[in-house]
Amino acid sequence: MVLSGGLAPHRRSETAWRARAARCLAAAAAVAVLAAGAPSVAAAQQETLSDVTGGVHKPAIDALAERGLLEGTLCGEDMFCPDDPIKRSTMAVWLIRALQDDEPPAADTSRFADIGQDEWWAPHVERLADLEITVGCKQQPLRYCPDRPVNRGQMASFLVRAYDLEPAAPAGFADIEGSTHADNINALAAAGITVGCKQDPLRYCPTKDVTRAQMATFLARALGLVETPESEQPTAGFKAVTAGRHHTCGLRTNDTVTCWGDNDGGQADAPGGSFKAVTAGGIHTCGLRNDNTITCWGHNYGGQTDAPGGSFKAVTAGRFHTCGLRNDNTITCWGKNDDWNFGQADAPGGSFKAVTAGGFHTCGLRNDNTITCWGNNNGGQSDAPGGSF
Repeated sequence: MVLSGGLAPHRRSETAWRARAARCLAAAAAVAVLAAGAPSVAAAQQETLSDVTGGVHKPAIDALAERGLLEGTLCGEDMFCPDDPIKRSTMAVWLIRALQDDEPPAADTSRFADIGQDEWWAPHVERLADLEITVGCKQQPLRYCPDRPVNRGQMASFLVRAYDLEPAAPAGFADIEGSTHADNINALAAAGITVGCKQDPLRYCPTKDVTRAQMATFLARALGLVETPESEQPTAGFKAVTAGRHHTCGLRTNDTVTCWGDNDGGQADAPGGSFKAVTAGGIHTCGLRNDNTITCWGHNYGGQTDAPGGSFKAVTAGRFHTCGLRNDNTITCWGKNDDWNFGQADAPGGSFKAVTAGGFHTCGLRNDNTITCWGNNNGGQSDAPGGSF
């Protein structure tokens, strides 16, 4: 059970409610009925906030205000205080109003020792606990810490639990390793709700407090009320690069592939999904996916992109052929093999620990650390010397 951030293990209770909440993420039209709930207003009403006159967060703040989500949570007369940290009590109010039609009913008691019955926002916190979005901040006795600010890691977990977001591949944030919120931060990034806090390297700043303006933007994005500008989309760095004949591909830190250069055969049209390795050939490219299967793209007149099934641990692309090192340490090659009967795709038997494809020849490093090559040898490129490598 994770107490930091107040997250309980998600047991997917209240199925119908969860389904409706998930649909809110997909389309703004689905949230038109969610945002009533201001305790003193019969219908949503646009707020005039004297301290929100512009800036990147204004559209989100205006959208929440228009739907009544901010009612009773302003910091002064027509004041939003966008740069102030958001308190856990305020976060509970905004989130519950976004998730359900009506204000939660008053509760006779509170499960949290630090919440009095006279607090108007107490039912929102109780509802948050009922939905298993929070389990509070401390135990013995159970407490919610309503005046404590929400940090960015906790915010990610609150939103992921509230909207039942799907798990996602690492987004490439350099500062979330070891965080209890790491998986939820990646899910939030995949859903387009966060773009991180800094670049070079890409960072999320999980322990930094969330301001009221930032929380408004995160929530509005989750509801589909505002979009993440393309200019703000995070760009993960690279951890590997491979060069083909006239194109290049890089494996990003979020396990996606980006290619550039000549694309007349589609060799630079990298597919989506997660990869652990990528190799560029003459006019084709292949990637080893995270599930150990191989996907190839680009020119295929020799069959070089027709990757066989099965599990692999390495892949290498030549000019018109491709070879993969299988999990059983054997090599399988495919693609063009009949240019002057070179045989560059005729992999020999035996066990190997590495393989590399050239233009019209291939070489493998055997388990005894010797090298065996096959294919074109007009320059002696397949006459591997003896010795250990």
